[in-house]
Amino acid sequence: MLNSAGCHIYHQIINSDILELLNENNNDKFIYYIFERLRRFTILPENIFLPLQYELSTLKNSYYDFYLDSTIYEMDKTWINYVRIPWFCFTPTRLIVKPFKFMRSNRVFRYIPNVSQSMSLVEFRDDTGSAYLSKELVPFLKHYLENGFWFGNRHYIYLHHAQSQVRQKQFYFYCEDKGKMTRETLESWMGNFDDEKLPAKNTARRTQPFSSTEETIEIDKKLVDIIPDLKTSDGKYNFTDGVGQISSDLNDMIHKSIGINVEKGEYVSSVLQIRYGGCKGTIAINPQLNGKKKQLLIRPSMNKFKCEHQILELCKRSLRLFPEQGSRPHVSEISGSDLDGDEYTVIWDPKLVPTSSNPTPYEYNSEPSLKPINRVVTPHDRLNVILDICEQDNLGRLSNIHLVLVDQLDSNSKETISLAAGLSQELDSIKPGQHPYTSSQIKDIVNTASITRSDFMQISDYEVYQPQKILGKLFRSAHHLNDTFKNALSNDSNGISLDRNFLHKCYEEYIDFVQSLYKRY
Repeated sequence: MLNSAGCHIYHQIINSDILELLNENNNDKFIYYIFERLRRFTILPENIFLPLQYELSTLKNSYYDFYLDSTIYEMDKTWINYVRIPWFCFTPTRLIVKPFKFMRSNRVFRYIPNVSQSMSLVEFRDDTGSAYLSKELVPFLKHYLENGFWFGNRHYIYLHHAQSQVRQKQFYFYCEDKGKMTRETLESWMGNFDDEKLPAKNTARRTQPFSSTEETIEIDKKLVDIIPDLKTSDGKYNFTDGVGQISSDLNDMIHKSIGINVEKGEYVSSVLQIRYGGCKGTIAINPQLNGKKKQLLIRPSMNKFKCEHQILELCKRSLRLFPEQGSRPHVSEISGSDLDGDEYTVIWDPKLVPTSSNPTPYEYNSEPSLKPINRVVTPHDRLNVILDICEQDNLGRLSNIHLVLVDQLDSNSKETISLAAGLSQELDSIKPGQHPYTSSQIKDIVNTASITRSDFMQISDYEVYQPQKILGKLFRSAHHLNDTFKNALSNDSNGISLDRNFLHKCYEEYIDFVQSLYKRY
């Protein structure tokens, strides 16, 4: 980890007590505590000439005098549903070894024995640290996804990724040590995805076992039943897309398994976001299911692939459901979404409710569907999907252009609405594998805007103006407040001094207690 910080650290490592420390101390937690914090210090630009020997001595004292008695240490021992796995970053010119990635566990991690020795998180960046990879760097990414890499005596090969990782060029790699299961065995255990013949959607389905979840109770398939979705008469809209039902008895058992004291009246959620076998979505409590033969009701819209895994896994709880009323589901009107766990911000303040009428919602399902292939999707097909996503990921660029057009034209202008529709398609492009714009079309959209940019865009390559709409006002207000705080917290002589009138006459008696609280914080 420290070698990755650069040559200014390497020569200090050779001449410091670090190597002696490694030879003398068998405490993995202690070693990792030291190394993780040393690397965090060394990568900061202001610490390029960091005295490593001095910091090493300080951290050793900190570990024994502070960390072992702190709340942080106590919390580290209770993170039972979290794991630490090796974390690597590849650029075109070097390999950067990062501190172990501390992350929430998932179905695959829980299945693999000693996951910290078998799995790793690998990310790909250009040499500036940007996640954007030009077309010229796609072969560099392809090489590692096809061939894996060696680290010491370990050979890591590409396994898959979580849904949110692919745009960030992050992937899970698996080490096939002798005596361990092969990648093919592990993929077979994850489920059967052969029924999905669209390569992009097949690739997306395989991310489901990597969803961050908490293991709860095992529910026998005898207790599970399939019930129909509630759709409009023409079948165009689905009011129950991604949401099923569960008995309150099973729901109580789930909460008990994660440490909720149901008997003492601790809060029990009425809606859960779950993974169960090849199903994903949310389930709402139905007390009428208590005592029935079937106590977990799944909709067809929740079933994504075949899988024998029968432990119900919890993603989130304390959720809110939308009604089944109207000519179209509200979630579809808002963003073309469904009820499988998509997040919304709910604000109850009536002063923030718009007084203007809502515009006509966009028809999110109006794009032409792609034709599936007439064979089983292969690893080569999935690799091409991933490379296409990494090469043509234009979401950030299109979002910035949309922000420019909203400010310069209007949120209701033809150009802005058209781009909003394209943004929605780009956001979901991972599943269908289809992008709304070519590079030349994006250039044409950019040319729609003027050659100036608003100050809140913070782009130095353009002539800047101060917009009078709300975003501009909020930006300048926040910018001014930020400058005020910087001045207040600076160490110069013009900083704000303590008003001693606020000091309690006996404040010195509490200094030790306050310092103890500060340490725990």
